[in-house]
Amino acid sequence: MTDTTQTSMAQVAPQALRITPSGARNALLMEYADAYGEISEREIHAPKISRYGDTVYIDAWCTLRGAERQFRADRILRLWDAGGTPIADVNAYFEGRGDMWGRLFPIPDEHRRAMARVRPGTLALVWIARTDSDVDAAEMAVILDFMDARLRIGGREAPEFDRHLARITIDEAAPIKAHAVKAVTEMKKGSAQALLLADYSARLVASAGESDPKKAGRRRQLMALLE
Repeated sequence: MTDTTQTSMAQVAPQALRITPSGARNALLMEYADAYGEISEREIHAPKISRYGDTVYIDAWCTLRGAERQFRADRILRLWDAGGTPIADVNAYFEGRGDMWGRLFPIPDEHRRAMARVRPGTLALVWIARTDSDVDAAEMAVILDFMDARLRIGGREAPEFDRHLARITIDEAAPIKAHAVKAVTEMKKGSAQALLLADYSARLVASAGESDPKKAGRRRQLMALLE
């Protein structure tokens, strides 16, 4: 006698994830935990894989955000193919997809030095941006431009940084208010770094074309520390 209560995961996957596969041949369905541990359900298209250090990243079009996004393979909780068939071993699946692989690089020491120099301002900007737990493309562009400008302060030769790797740094950053406050209070009032943060945080608040009240509120809290 057939047990009708036992339904395959492939059959229930769309309902369990509350998304219906689009049927696109190059799509994947996944349950994903972001840097804050918040879980969302995504369909991603045309994934490309990179490895930096020991971490595997997937760059793909995300239908939830309607934009290109980057995901860490070790944060994918569950994965299904385009038809809803479950993929049991996420790491083995991506390792075996040679057609998706792009770059395979160690992280250069010069890039690490650059990221250490821009870290305080970056944490503050990411905290402002993540009022909705996401850093969108416009916000990402502002933060990357801040990094470039910060590295040129003081007339010293700026260490080179890889913008793709810098995107990973921003995507992985999950600062809370205490982190942002600490970063700002360590800046000298009236310093070039503080003035630069004031400039780029204003750009960030208006990055969507008009001022975002939630982001503006977070910015005011940080700027008050520099008055």
